Amino acid sequence: GLAQSGLWGCFDEFNRIPVSVLSVCSTQYKTVLDAIRARKQKFMFEDVEISLRPSIMAFITMNPGYPGRAELPESLKALFRPVSMCVPDLQMICENMLMGEGFYMSKILARKFVILYKLCEDLLSKAPHYDWKLRAIKTTLYVAGGMKRDQPELSEDKVLLQALRDFNLGKLTADDHGIFMGLLNDLFPKMLDLVPRLRDLTFEEQIVKSAVELGYQPEDKFVLKITQLREIFTVRWSVFLLGPAGCGKTAVWKTLLNAQNKSGEKSRSIPINPKAVTRNELYGFLHPSTREWKEGLMSVNFRDMSNNKTYQHQWIVLDGDIDAEWIESMNTVMDDNKMLTLASNERLPLTGTMRLLLEINHMLHCSPATVSRGGVIYLNQDDIGWQPMVESWIQSREAKEYRPLLVELFDRYMEKSLEHCRRNFRTIVPLVPMNIAGTVCKILEGLIPSEQVRGAPPPDKKIVEMQFVYAAVWALGGAMLVDKTVDYRAQFSKWWLSEWKNVLFPEGGLVFDYYVDDATGQMAPWTDRVDSFGYNASEAFANIFVPSVESTRLSFLLDGFIANKHYCMFVGNAGTGKTALMKESLKNLDGEAWTFSTVNMNNFMDAPALQVIIEQPLEKKSGVRFGPPGSKKLVYFFDDMNMPFVDKYDTQSPIELARQFVDYHGWYDKNKIVLKEIKNSQYMACMNPTA
Repeated sequence: GLAQSGLWGCFDEFNRIPVSVLSVCSTQYKTVLDAIRARKQKFMFEDVEISLRPSIMAFITMNPGYPGRAELPESLKALFRPVSMCVPDLQMICENMLMGEGFYMSKILARKFVILYKLCEDLLSKAPHYDWKLRAIKTTLYVAGGMKRDQPELSEDKVLLQALRDFNLGKLTADDHGIFMGLLNDLFPKMLDLVPRLRDLTFEEQIVKSAVELGYQPEDKFVLKITQLREIFTVRWSVFLLGPAGCGKTAVWKTLLNAQNKSGEKSRSIPINPKAVTRNELYGFLHPSTREWKEGLMSVNFRDMSNNKTYQHQWIVLDGDIDAEWIESMNTVMDDNKMLTLASNERLPLTGTMRLLLEINHMLHCSPATVSRGGVIYLNQDDIGWQPMVESWIQSREAKEYRPLLVELFDRYMEKSLEHCRRNFRTIVPLVPMNIAGTVCKILEGLIPSEQVRGAPPPDKKIVEMQFVYAAVWALGGAMLVDKTVDYRAQFSKWWLSEWKNVLFPEGGLVFDYYVDDATGQMAPWTDRVDSFGYNASEAFANIFVPSVESTRLSFLLDGFIANKHYCMFVGNAGTGKTALMKESLKNLDGEAWTFSTVNMNNFMDAPALQVIIEQPLEKKSGVRFGPPGSKKLVYFFDDMNMPFVDKYDTQSPIELARQFVDYHGWYDKNKIVLKEIKNSQYMACMNPTA
């Protein structure tokens, strides 16, 4: 095409093409160059004679030496002249842009600006999501320009200070926050307190209303993160919402979406987990033999949003690990081209209403090219913390008279215990505080009446505290590591007995050996509850299950979880009876109301294979809704949850697919490209951490 029209072509990111294809390209381009040297009007290109315009030219732009990039073959290098790009003079660029945005003091301000970013690069921690280069500078300058026009009464250095502070605080980790504020204070002395944050109070009211409606606590930190996300969406079209598991990332964007709808800005989001499908299923592909175009999740949803004129905000939420392969294909969408190019040569523009939101927990596998292309909002583990979640749970209890008791118990026990366990003990799998506090709530749900009963006696304070202690002991200590060298379970038990004296445990044994006996109001040993074993001669020998203390107490916890639709995972070494216990509990469920399906994970399983297996017990209800037959409830039991192979970017795709169901209640139909809603289903799992 270029040869016949005589145009210039620029091949961006050329080294992402596999080497075998690159060598073919070099042969093709060489025939064109030879024809130009011979001054031909027509020449043979791949056995076809085509005309030639001598003004044709080709340019390559590329980043050398990233993961997911190839080295250019020598035959191709010989045809091009290399030009290395030097680091731009940031101060000049800054000064010109500030002038363009209407700043008079551009020279001094540009100097302060560049010094700040240089110091940030040197002094702040080397977090992989930090970027203090040209793209970051450019967007901050746009923000400063907007603020100057909104607040003509402020002096220019105050405007710049406001932009630098409010635009960068969102992405800093907790440790760097103080250092950054110190740097700002040195560059703009005595000014920080004079410049308040620019706030949209009417919108913040909507945020608070939305949070309450969705069952979240509208705390100041939470509202601040939501407004930061809204502000960054005005200048960046791709944003990384970053933070460890359970720090409230999903809550932040869902609340913002709801608040925008409330204030009359029509918004919608489409969640996709890019790692739960193959790369071809994500972007679409040409079938190798029939050359027929098969749509992918991204191509369909992107096209829908591009053509949609009714919404003001449309987000594609990519909730899944980042790896160099799928994210680099987004490069042209995330930079100034704003264009998704598909394998079918279709080019889809990213319109003004569309945004990409990447909800991820680390950026270890990102190349610098990716990091610089998106804005970042970073949520620290303690920004929102576990307290709001517990408050929301307590408020959702129907039985009102239990609420004040529970608030007091959580305040008294939780913080101190969590801190002590974090410092002194190790759990068998890593757990975040949010998870532990959530487990306490889930165990309590099985013990405390959920709705109010008319004429019931008021709750007995002592018994409620005993039930809370029972729940806390299992949530905090239930996953403690026990191996040949250390027994953290026994250490935890010893610490608990010496620390908390309000609820007395009987002498002997660990704290795990007792349960709350409501009738006597005492802690009673589990040995009283073990069913006697009756031998049935007609039963196959392999199916005989002898109840023990261990099996009785775990079954009791499991029954509480299953009834309240909570997920539970048994973690332990080989031969500890995880599978037998889980299967026995599932077998004893009421067959009229429940059904269960066992999925044995293995090393070769990937997400598409798992999807076929877990769709077998389901039937179609209506449209995109699927569920177990009749009005039954289905429990999936995943055995050996951690067995699937780990790809080179530390992801196990079947687990990503399972997680998509937990967060978004369904998975995608690969042919119709719609999210299937899965009803009345829940998960149980087992795994061996050493396998």
